[in-house]
Amino acid sequence: MITNHYGRQVDSESPVTGVIHQSSPEHLIKEILYHGEDVECHECSRRPCYSMEDCEDCECIDHTILIGDWSFDNGAWAPDETGDKRYAAIANANPAYIQIVWSAWTRHGALCSPCYPGQVDLDTRGAYLAYDVPPDMYGDRGPEPEA
Repeated sequence: MITNHYGRQVDSESPVTGVIHQSSPEHLIKEILYHGEDVECHECSRRPCYSMEDCEDCECIDHTILIGDWSFDNGAWAPDETGDKRYAAIANANPAYIQIVWSAWTRHGALCSPCYPGQVDLDTRGAYLAYDVPPDMYGDRGPEPEA
């Protein structure tokens, strides 16, 4: 089923970016804190900085943290589909959601609000396929079972 979702075409059988609250997977916050790459502070070589005191040499305004497998080539970040973690996600400090832009794992969910056009809300059951974080990141909670 192909749907126009706020100006973006979404095919329910082709994975798109998955969106999930940072507190849904049990181990996600640890991944962000200990293994994330702070995009705004990348040039400072501080990985990652979480307060303005940590970023005295940077001009950090909003923090965007990349987790999973990414490469930085020619001044741009891109998912590294050959990496060991087998997913690439973007965590934003505000709002507290992550966007899984590529992954070896997928799951179904509902289409997101207009804030995330053409993307799937993995916290809500639905018929659209999206990239998801690795299953072990959910810990004992496990992802919401699919209907």
